[in-house]
Amino acid sequence: MAEKEHKGEKPKHNLTVTFACSGVCKTKEKHTHLGQPGSHVDLHAKGTAVTITFGGGISPFDPNVDHIDLAKDQTKTYKVGSYGTYKYNAACKACETPADDPDMIVP
Repeated sequence: MAEKEHKGEKPKHNLTVTFACSGVCKTKEKHTHLGQPGSHVDLHAKGTAVTITFGGGISPFDPNVDHIDLAKDQTKTYKVGSYGTYKYNAACKACETPADDPDMIVP
């Protein structure tokens, strides 16, 4: 479906989800709201390499990618797929402890 242009609307920008070590390997928000299906999200590893693994092998992205590796200070962009709540584990190279029970939500 093509996007419609509306006067006065600001252009859409990617949401950035940043993973970093702050005592534990985490994002700013434990329950990260991504955006509507078809929008895009940037995943960024700040100061550390990060491995993200989605539970059940299902991610919120289209196409599905259940395992993401980000090098230190790398950013990768993904297209948001289906509505739902997606549990994941994030492992940062610079800190061993992952955040407990984080998820990404497509509202």
